[in-house]
Amino acid sequence: MARRRYGVPGLVTGAIAIVLLILATISMPLTNHKSSVFEIARADRLDGNVVDVTGGTDNQTPLMAIKYGRWGYCSKPVNSNSYSECTNPLKYDYTQILTTSNAQGNSNADVSTINKSWTRGLVVAAVALIVSVIAFILTFIPSVAMDVVASLTYFVATLLALVAFILDLVIFLKARSAIHHVYGNGRVIPGAGFYLTLISIPFLFFSSIIVCIGAFRLRKEKKEERLYEEKVGSEPAYV
Repeated sequence: MARRRYGVPGLVTGAIAIVLLILATISMPLTNHKSSVFEIARADRLDGNVVDVTGGTDNQTPLMAIKYGRWGYCSKPVNSNSYSECTNPLKYDYTQILTTSNAQGNSNADVSTINKSWTRGLVVAAVALIVSVIAFILTFIPSVAMDVVASLTYFVATLLALVAFILDLVIFLKARSAIHHVYGNGRVIPGAGFYLTLISIPFLFFSSIIVCIGAFRLRKEKKEERLYEEKVGSEPAYV
């Protein structure tokens, strides 16, 4: 009975958290010339005043906007309608070097760098997703012990998602600092992937609590059933 009462809500919240983390993990870029809507941060209103000199994207071309993802970033060149230039996909530790559009021949031009030490931790969201899936699978095993393990696994996933969100926040702040250092009128805002990671945290935590409550309720009911059977078995039979 306890498993039926608490199992369904735990499965629902766990499934929602997994979907959110899947979308947050997909992030971007999808290909060398295609971004997604699940970026962590987005810089726009650059008006061609910022140039990416890293190499591998739209090198030396003034940019209108930049999307920062979990596996790289995509840029929107001037006179382009899309984020058509992206880093190689699935490169979790990427680097970006930005400067002003009039930097050529100007030794005093501002330069900003987002290096690998800031971006390599973004993969933690994928780890949180894997742990969440493991916890979700464990909830289908009809055992009090497995429910306790699933609850603990959900809690670990919650901590990992929290760490992933903190790292997303760090890269957002770093990107904003880098953009503003090069071009003060640029705008940097959190993207959809940023909020997806944040929203997954309470769902994972609720899953941990709900599955834990269900496990202890089920243990209590089994203990009461066992005591009742022992009591009935110890009573003398009357003819």
